[in-house]
Amino acid sequence: MSELVLYHSSLTEDIKIPEEKYLTFVIEDKSLFYKFLNELNELIMGINLEDSFKLICNGNALSIEKTVLGLFNIFELDFNSKKIMNLIIKKLGKFLTESESLERKFKIETEVTKLLHDFICYTNIDLAFEAVINETLIAKIGDIKVSSISTSPLHRICKYIDIIAELLPIKLVVFPFAKEFFNPDELFDLSKYCRDKGCALVVLENKLNTPKSINEDIFIIDRDLCCIF
Repeated sequence: MSELVLYHSSLTEDIKIPEEKYLTFVIEDKSLFYKFLNELNELIMGINLEDSFKLICNGNALSIEKTVLGLFNIFELDFNSKKIMNLIIKKLGKFLTESESLERKFKIETEVTKLLHDFICYTNIDLAFEAVINETLIAKIGDIKVSSISTSPLHRICKYIDIIAELLPIKLVVFPFAKEFFNPDELFDLSKYCRDKGCALVVLENKLNTPKSINEDIFIIDRDLCCIF
């Protein structure tokens, strides 16, 4: 596995992400907790380019926008968000460049050209056109959408991780308030699922209300802003 480290410019210690466990990152000061949460969210959304947080993998800084998935509201996971659909269309464009796909694309463009020529003859109107088939047009014609039917919140989260991991080189999943929804065994199962997808799980909490699990490491920033491992 890759060595992952989460760095923040205001902290004196780096946050090392364990390989076989999930990490519970506790920030006891409420204002700092929400400040960090907002910074992460903005970096993931690509609307904050400041270097407040950095994700380091084997000594190399990664783009948080491309490599970190935030589960900020698990009850409103948007499987068809603009970001996801744009990534799907981009992947479709790559698929269309493959030899077999190029041949099928050419056949479609040929048929569309013939159809439009017949239409010009039918209407007797001199029309100009370009029968160019691209990924955006195919996605629109097919009205593609991600099916998000699931049986449980945990299954829904796993499916969401599946989709993002297929579209982006995800290295870290950040899950605020995870312990309000899932017990330690479920979180460990989720962390194993993340590992299977090549990423680690970090649980963000404002308080440490549960005993330490054998399957978790804990990093605490106390109210005096001291780092406790």
